[in-house]
Amino acid sequence: LGAGLLVAGSVHTVKSAAVRPAVTATTGGVANTPVSILEDVLATFLSVVAIVVPIMLGSFIVLFAAFVIWLLWRRANRQKLSHA
Repeated sequence: LGAGLLVAGSVHTVKSAAVRPAVTATTGGVANTPVSILEDVLATFLSVVAIVVPIMLGSFIVLFAAFVIWLLWRRANRQKLSHA
């Protein structure tokens, strides 16, 4: 939670102290709306990614563990059949 607060605060500070004034100064304020929309789209995309990636990674870990267990079980059964 603390790391997220630091990252969000840092991004907000850079955006408000560097990006917005530069965009306003170089375009006379004309590009403020498109830049704001782009920021919103990017924030939405990253929010979705922050939810989807851990779910996909967790699913992958579960499937990989199941595959490893299946391989070990299969190997154990083959050894039992060859010794019998």
